[in-house]
Amino acid sequence: MKSIIVSLLAILMAQGCVTSQPAADQARPVEDALNRAWARVAAMEADQPALAGFSGTRPDFTPDEAGLVKAQLAFAGNATPGGKGAPAAVDKAKPYCYLVVSIWRPNNLPGQPVVTQRKYKIGTVELEGFVTVFCSDERLAQELRVIFEAELQKAEGHKKSEPSTPPQW
Repeated sequence: MKSIIVSLLAILMAQGCVTSQPAADQARPVEDALNRAWARVAAMEADQPALAGFSGTRPDFTPDEAGLVKAQLAFAGNATPGGKGAPAAVDKAKPYCYLVVSIWRPNNLPGQPVVTQRKYKIGTVELEGFVTVFCSDERLAQELRVIFEAELQKAEGHKKSEPSTPPQW
């Protein structure tokens, strides 16, 4: 019953029928984009064993007086963090999914960029971020990448989203 309610709520949120934000609040495009993507993926949870527990996660937003400082969503369903290698299944007999979406205001500090890192221009604000997905099912991984990138592209003002090409390891 709980999964039916969560799926229904996720579908309604994705279609804009139910929202956790006031309708008049259009000054939060990154938050709205990540919440829409989250709702779309949460609606897939019942049909994708690798996404078991996804609806228990939520995007985390850190704002300040100038706007968004960072936004992050992390999910590891039967997966270990990659460290120096790719994430792997904890229980090799079950499907796994490792998903991290991270968006932040550039701070000009030195550091090694992530291979999938890119710049986002949303209104007059420039942000950096990445979408990283590893799943036992590569089609699911690609679908999740496309969902998050498409919602972020909508926030940038792109009318038609082109799926990003995943990195070849």
